[in-house]
Amino acid sequence: MEETDVLSRWRRAKGWRKPGRVALANVTAVEPHEPMHASLLAGGVSLSAAPLRDQDGSINSDVAESDVVVSGGTPLGEDVFSALRATRLLLRPYVGYDDIDIDAATRHGILVANVPDAIAEDVANQAMALILAANRELMRLDTFVRDGEWARIRRRKPDWMTLHRPSAQTLGLVGFGTIARATARRARQF
Repeated sequence: MEETDVLSRWRRAKGWRKPGRVALANVTAVEPHEPMHASLLAGGVSLSAAPLRDQDGSINSDVAESDVVVSGGTPLGEDVFSALRATRLLLRPYVGYDDIDIDAATRHGILVANVPDAIAEDVANQAMALILAANRELMRLDTFVRDGEWARIRRRKPDWMTLHRPSAQTLGLVGFGTIARATARRARQF
């Protein structure tokens, strides 16, 4: 693809569909009440949810003909970018894009962007939930109750369980980026 062909998708503003088509690759459905989907739909965007690839491995036509592709969780290389006929922007809706071939996207005139803080609060909530579950040995206790052992021993806790109050423990977080800082704010309450 020559440079003039690559740049033509940007130079033909009259050809841009306004407000445009956005494909949510590998999303099962457009959910009109989900905030991001609702805001795009309210703006008049033609929004579709489609698999990135069809059964035969080719790029889905809804994705290939979209102005913007929102895609996460799958490597994107030359084969994908060469099939995106109308796409001007590929958006990764979270941190990281190390599995995206930026050079291939550039060769095809497609900008790549990510939204690093998009789900940081949700991930911090999940991290805190898992920390508390580990602290209380939740999975082992669930099995203990389901297997009828709690009813059998008729005590508050099994002998193998040692309770550790979070207020008397130290939480260590490897790295201290956005998610770790949000997790630390939550943990401070304990």
